[in-house]
Amino acid sequence: MKIKSIVAAVFAIACVSSALAVCDVRSCTGVGKEVVVSIYPNHTGKVSLEAPVGKESLNCTLVGSDPAQPQFMSLNPNHVLFKEIYSAILMAITTKRKFTVRIAENSPDCEVVYVRVWTES
Repeated sequence: MKIKSIVAAVFAIACVSSALAVCDVRSCTGVGKEVVVSIYPNHTGKVSLEAPVGKESLNCTLVGSDPAQPQFMSLNPNHVLFKEIYSAILMAITTKRKFTVRIAENSPDCEVVYVRVWTES
């Protein structure tokens, strides 16, 4: 009986942590792939970051190959911290850390301006 209670508690915590991944007008915050669903370095040098569920809240113009369903934020290779931001995103996804991707509000390509990574999830 006690094992069933522990399993139920672990499952409930897992469900709650998934529900914590959220986007608001300025950013998306959560754990690992809850924040960035996929990463697409493209031919322009930009890195397209597929935004998660709730991306509609972001105050920017998402981009994508299907204009009817744009889904990507953009990390510009000319950003002064391009390598650091890209590395932080990859590290956060790989290590399942909580992180935030902050965008430039009203930007035409939903430009990423910074990333914050927590040392503990």
